[in-house]
Amino acid sequence: MRDKIKPPLIIVAVIIIALAIAGVYSFATAQTYTNVTMDGVKCEVPKANITTQKVDNHQIYDDKENNFKIVVYDLVEDDPQFNELKNTAQQNATAVTKGNLTYNKTSSGLCSFYKNYENRHVLITAADENIMQHVLTTLDVTPLKIDDILNSNDTDNSTLNSQQKQQAQAAVKSSSKASKKSSSGKSSSGGDDGYYYSPQAEDYIREYTDSNGVQHTQGKGGWHESYNPKTGYIKYTDKHGNSYSDYFN
Repeated sequence: MRDKIKPPLIIVAVIIIALAIAGVYSFATAQTYTNVTMDGVKCEVPKANITTQKVDNHQIYDDKENNFKIVVYDLVEDDPQFNELKNTAQQNATAVTKGNLTYNKTSSGLCSFYKNYENRHVLITAADENIMQHVLTTLDVTPLKIDDILNSNDTDNSTLNSQQKQQAQAAVKSSSKASKKSSSGKSSSGGDDGYYYSPQAEDYIREYTDSNGVQHTQGKGGWHESYNPKTGYIKYTDKHGNSYSDYFN
């Protein structure tokens, strides 16, 4: 019986070297990640020497090397600049769901993600789908509530400023005016204490009118609102005791 033909040693050596090179290349090209913290946003991003830019009411983390970007806008009202940016990023894109992750992807492979976390708008774009998936898996966003805006300090290290406070106050007034119109002549119900759940206020509220004709809305969360339909005067007091007042024209 013939001995089995053994491959020449040179071929074996070449195969071993090729496998070693492939292993080294794979290790060298593997993406490494690091934590990044922006105002209200935390996640893991490709390791790079990037400094987050803060301009007015938004922040930008721009990694040009990996063609990856995070844009965070703190907005109460629509902003044309952000809307244009968001629409451009999602143009000709279709929704993709993988596991519990949902994002958009174009035919060219550009991925994008957008979500409004209660006035904190987060837009992420990535040319590498693996990067997008990793970032979304680690993404942690703190919503921006109206009370947080009204109670923010203009001098702190934040994108919140006087414009955001004015928008927040306007939102409170607009919500209050709509609430007064919809609840005019409506009796409270939902419990012996007079409170009922209001989806608009996202709280249990109690409404009543005092002897002077002033309409009151009180939330179980600790806030209170009064509105005088004769004078248009409105006063809002948040759960921390801070008060804001204005007149409806």
